[in-house]
This record gives sequence, structure tokens and C-alpha cells, in this order.
Amino acid sequence: MAGQGSTGERAGDRILLGIGFMVGANLIFGLINVMAKWLGETYPVVEIVFFRNLFALPTIVWLLMRQDGFRPLRHAHWGSHVVRGVLGFGHITLLFLSFTLMPLADATAISFAAPLILTALSVPLLSEKVGVWRWSAVIAGFIGVLITASPSGDFGYGGALAGLGSATCFALAMITVRRMSATESSAAIAFTYTAIMTLLAGLAMIPVWVVPAWSHLAVLLVAGLVGGIGQYFIAQAYALAPASATAPFTYTTLIWALLFGFLIWSEEPTLHLAIGCTIVIASGLVILWREHRLRNLATVRPKAATPPRRPPNIDRDDGG
Repeated sequence: MAGQGSTGERAGDRILLGIGFMVGANLIFGLINVMAKWLGETYPVVEIVFFRNLFALPTIVWLLMRQDGFRPLRHAHWGSHVVRGVLGFGHITLLFLSFTLMPLADATAISFAAPLILTALSVPLLSEKVGVWRWSAVIAGFIGVLITASPSGDFGYGGALAGLGSATCFALAMITVRRMSATESSAAIAFTYTAIMTLLAGLAMIPVWVVPAWSHLAVLLVAGLVGGIGQYFIAQAYALAPASATAPFTYTTLIWALLFGFLIWSEEPTLHLAIGCTIVIASGLVILWREHRLRNLATVRPKAATPPRRPPNIDRDDGG
């Protein structure tokens, strides 16, 4: 019994640490979103994506060298890395585009569809068990997203569609990370992700290139350096804890979006935004509560003589 309790505590610590990494990552990305919206008034989105990832590479390389250097890349599953890089490019490009087309808080709220999509896709793609409670929360959450996506003022559906496309790419990219974390290091995943996105954005920006001002380059440099840390945090979060446990904490970005949107662009929250966000956040909290409850029950149940089969190294909590 003592051994079981100790193991349960270690698993719980891993989940809490994964949640901590997710919260930290989304604080960083919330600040980057502000920079992206501001610079999007002057530069093409793909150019912002290029510099944001280019300047993130030094941080990523430093983190990579702190682990095993470039040696893990010799045996990397490059197909998975490329898929994740392409999905990541779609995610961040569409996300930054949505910021230029609608208020920051609205665009951020629509991006909350990502953890809902992730929870739903974790069933067929990660073999995670999602019961009636979480399915109900996912459905309710999508209703909230639809309410949030209702255009306000002069903003049409273009920004909402870009935001939903970004959320879908994000969910698929994170599922790819969840699979990769079984064999790849967090720093290696973050490095290939950033390098591939830099390459894709560099090619895409050639026809629309605008020479950036030095002051704007400095902003992009800061965004890139802290963004590299954010990518590492994301990889660590999904390596340490199940997707359904960490995903709801992406909602913390709404606090920063509301604050900076109001202070910088005088964007006031609308009624449909408040209603939609309330439903979506409540749905995420239900998913989180149900996840913790199921795990707590699992730690007190006696071990079965023959444990059920499960995919190896996909839904583990030891972060390996």
C-alpha cells in the first residue's frame, strides 16, 4: 500500500508540474500574441512568423545542448517532426492572422476550441478514455465557441474561420507531440518544430517581404527568445501529463488578452464573448475535474491481476 501511495503521489506531482509548464507557456504566448497583433498592422503575417521563429532558435539550441545535444536527432522520427512542423506553421500563421482580423480577446477565445478538439481527438488518436462527463463538456464547449465566434461590430467571419483553423492545427500538432514524447526529448521536439516553421515561413514571406524597422526587429527578437522557452514548456507539459489534464489551462491566456486588448486597443468585451467564454471555460474545468477524479480513484483501487492493454509509452505520467 505504501508503494502504491508513493507512486500515486509521484504521478500527481508529474501532472501538477505539467500543468505548471502549460500555464507558464501560455503566459509567454499571451505576450507574444500582443506583439503579433501590434506588428500585424504593419507587416505580413508570415514575416512575423518567420522572425518570431528565427529568433527563437538560439534559445532552443541552448536548451537542446543542455540535454543531449544534437545526438538524439540522428535517430529522430523525421516524418513525425515534419508533420508537427507543418501543423505548427498552420497554427501560428492562422492565429496571428485572426489577431489582425478581430479583437484580441475574441480571437483568443476562439482559439480555446483547441483543447476541446484535442480532448475529442485523444480518443481515436491517443487511445485515451473519455466518458460521458467529458464528452458532454466537449459538446458544451463547442457551443460556447460558436457563441464566441459570432462577429461583433465591423468584424466578419474571416477572423473566426482563421481562429478555428488555427485551433485544429494546434490540436493535431499537440497530439503529434504526445506520441513523439515517448521517444524524443522535449528540446529535440522544440528544435525541429521551430526550425521547420522558420523554413516554411521564410519561403512563404519571399513574395510579400517588407523591410522591418530596427525597433520592430528588437520586438521580434524578444518575442522569439521567449517564444523558444514557451515551446519547450509546451513539450514538457504534454510529456509530463495527459493532454486532457493540461489542455484546459490554455484558458489563462484570455486574462492577458482581455487586459492588453483593452489597455492598448481599447477593445471592450462584448456580451456574446462573455457568454461564450464562460461556457468554454466551464467545460474545460469539468474536463479537468473529471480527469483528476478518475486518477484519484485509480490510485486507491487494488491492482487487477491482468491489467488492461494500452498503447505503450503514450499515456504515461513519468515524462520519459
